[in-house]
Formats: sequence, structure tokens, C-alpha cells
Amino acid sequence: MADINVQSPILIVGFFALLIIFACRVISNVFFHPLSAVPGPTVGAASDLWLVWRTFTLRKCETLHECLSTYGSVARVAPNKIVVSSQADIKTIYGIGSKCLKSQFYEAWAFGGAPSIFATIDPKDHSMRRSIASRTFAKKSIMQFMPDLTRHAQTLAKRLEALSKQGSESNSTAIDFIQYSRYLALDMLGSSVLDEDFGLLRNGIEHPFVHDLDAAALKLTMSATLHPWLWAVLKRLPIPRWKHLLGGDARLAEYATKTVEHTFHERDQGKDTGITLVSSYAKYEDANGARLSTGHIVGEIASVYFAGTDTTSATMGFTVYQIAMRQDVQSKLRAELVEKAGVDGRIAYDTLENDCPYLNAVISECLRLYTAAPSHLERVVPPGGITLSTGHYLPAGTIVGVQVYSLHRDPAVFPDPELFDPDRWLRASPEMRQALSPWGFGSRICLGMHLAHIQLQLALAVLVGNFHVTLPEGFDHEKMRMKNFWLVFPIGRKAEIAVKKLEEGGKGVTVCA
Repeated sequence: MADINVQSPILIVGFFALLIIFACRVISNVFFHPLSAVPGPTVGAASDLWLVWRTFTLRKCETLHECLSTYGSVARVAPNKIVVSSQADIKTIYGIGSKCLKSQFYEAWAFGGAPSIFATIDPKDHSMRRSIASRTFAKKSIMQFMPDLTRHAQTLAKRLEALSKQGSESNSTAIDFIQYSRYLALDMLGSSVLDEDFGLLRNGIEHPFVHDLDAAALKLTMSATLHPWLWAVLKRLPIPRWKHLLGGDARLAEYATKTVEHTFHERDQGKDTGITLVSSYAKYEDANGARLSTGHIVGEIASVYFAGTDTTSATMGFTVYQIAMRQDVQSKLRAELVEKAGVDGRIAYDTLENDCPYLNAVISECLRLYTAAPSHLERVVPPGGITLSTGHYLPAGTIVGVQVYSLHRDPAVFPDPELFDPDRWLRASPEMRQALSPWGFGSRICLGMHLAHIQLQLALAVLVGNFHVTLPEGFDHEKMRMKNFWLVFPIGRKAEIAVKKLEEGGKGVTVCA
């Protein structure tokens, strides 16, 4: 009893001491911080906890957009974080030659401990990695794989037709298009970038790493967002299911290791491994003739597994949802595709790219509303600070970023910004085209943007060109509300549609190289 009586006052004093320290820090952050003159919510200026809470309630983008709508194009959303929605500041923060480097947020995005082009902060390291990868991801290189890419698109059409017939027989017509978009993305990645034949659409079954993609997305975002001490506690929780989830990124690294080792073996046997990404890294030699280690390349390949699938499939899910709701858009798109396909129903990719303005308008509008990673891309202000277009001076060490979500919803550039309106892109102003930034900015712009755009074009062509797309009976639109946890997704985790093969005599569309 004596020990308890002695310890109780100590605990109470300790608690109040921590409370006083926290209160003093809050007061200092709000009133005396170098960023105190930047407008923003007081609760955000007081502590990082507010923004962390908004992130984990899946409302970060909307919250930051509300701040920018309330306080102007620059808002302070955490003690040392500034979010911006001005096009005028993109060059200062992200432009080639900018000394604003990535924040520590990105360091967590390593697979199996191996860093990647996305995670690396050092500009020289990034430049070396990008120079290698750009050979594979260049539009000209991707076009060499067009026969395989169009074949996968046609396989998607066959799979959807089979599913629609099964649905008619069982009175169950709901198809989760996000699932099949993910299969399509992985099959296309395999053929064009990874030198792998996954056969997911052909076989109609998913590879085990499909679930590891979800696990990695959750784990990596959590570890990048939470305070290190909290993450150190959480990752040690002895819960079997939790421990398995935390291993998702390591399992992706294991799959990547097999791919890399296979390519290394073929290289050592003197076989030509082509221009796939693994091959580009396997062939690389620095000025001294040194080659990259297996571990170095594994990080790159694992990140491609991750970044090249969930991003495109989520955007595709939202796209087909809009197409299913908007029969006017669907009819107009189908009419364009059928006209360009001609009497034989065949349409070359070059036609989709250069002679189908409405198809590309639909894609632009979906990328505007449903950018896969729409929140601000954090950068650290360099020594000497920077001055924004608004006149706000940001001292060295400030974390700043432009939020694409807000750029895409600027009513001065996009009237009625929440309306899905592909026609706006048929009369697009220079300001609209400049504001559309789904792939990021500057030297860090998404390497896979050409492949992703091709996937969207081919998938929409075979879907709308061959099927009438509707929503299942009794569809719950609430399930398609967009949420964001670094990447966007519908709150229901699915994008269910019903497809019906166009009637006999109607022109189907076959995409070809």
C-alpha cells in the first residue's frame, strides 16, 4: 500500500507535466512558429494529430481541399506542413532543377528493405535509376509490345462475355470491374515490362500476390504516415492476421526476386532478354563496369508490381461506374468506336490514340476526377527557403506540396468541377490542359503513364465497343463514394457492373496493333 501511495502522486505529477509540455508546444506552434502567418485551421497548426486523423478516416484530400477553399491557394495544415493549389507554384516546388527534395514520407516505400525509384530521395540516385527505367517505359518501347497488349484487351472481352453468360444462367449479373482491371493491368505489365506471362485473364484466376498488393498498400501508407514511435508499437502486435498483412511488401519482394533471378540467369546464358525493365537493370553498368545487385533491382520490380496495378484498376473502376450511369456518354463513345472501326469491326491502337477524340475526352475526365494518387506530393524546402506566388515565405525544412485533387477541382478552370463531363475536353482551354496533372510533376513524373494510358484506352474500347454496360439491380451508389488512403478507392472496394453482349448484327469492336 505504501508503494502505491508513493507512486500515485508521481504519476499524477508526470501526467500534468506532459500536459503542460503539450500545451506549451501547441501555443508555440500556433502563435510563434515561423509559419504562423500562413492561414489555415488552428487545429492543424497546433498538432500533426489532426492531419493524421483525417488521413486514417480516409478524408485527407477532401479535408485539404476544404482548407484551400476556405483559406485561399495556400494553407497551413500541420505545424510544419503547407498545402498549395496554385499552378504558379508547381515549377518552384517540382520543376526540373528545383532543390525541393522528397520528404521522409517516401523512405517507408521500400519493398523487402530494397529502395526504389519512387522511394529514393537523393537526386543523383534517382537520375541514375530513371535513366535505366525510362528505356523500357518510353512510349516508343511500350508500342513494341502492342500485339501483346491488344491480345490481353481482347482476352478481357472474352472473359466479360463468359461472365455475362454465366450471370444470365444464374440470375447474377454483377461483375467487379476493378478485379478484372487489375488482372488486365498485371497481364499487360507482365508482357511489356516484366517479361512474365501471368495469364490472369486467360485463366480467370488471381495470382496470390493480388492480395499482397492490398496488404502492402495498407502497411506502407501506415508506416509512412504514423509517428515512428507509434508505428514501432503497432507493428509488434502479436496478432497472426496482422502479422501476415505486414508481410505483404516482403512477399512482393520475393516474387520480384524470382523474376530478377530468372532474367539474370538468361543473361548469363547469353540470351537476349530484350528491353523489359528487368533486362534494362540487368544490363546496366556504371563508369567502372560495376553492375547493380539483385537487391537493388528487386526494389524496382516490386514497386512496379505495386504501382502499376492498383492505380490503373481503381481509376478504371470509377470510369466504368460513370459510363454505366451515363448512358448518353456510353452511347456517344460507342458510336465513335463503331464508326472508326469500319465494316470489319477492327480498330488499330493508332486510331484510338489519334482519331477518337471522345474516347480520350472520357479518359481525361476520369483522370481529372479520379486521379489515383491525388493528394499533395510532399517536398522539403531547401536551405534559403522559397517564396510562393502568393508572397508567403517558407523557411528551410518546411514540408510543402501541391494537391492535384484541388487543381482538378478549381471552378475557375473547370466550371461545375464535380460534374462528370467529358465534353469539356472537346473544347479544352490551355489552362485546363495545364491543370490536368494525374501523373505528378517535373522529373518525378510517373514513369508508367504511357502504359497506364494505353490500358485505359484499350479497356474502354473493348468494353463499350462490345457490351451494353449498366449497374446491377438495386445498386448502392454509396459504395462508390471515393475514399483516399494515399491511393483512391471506392468505399465498397468494388465497382460492380452488369454487361450484356451487343445484339447480333450490332458491330462489335476488335482492337489490334
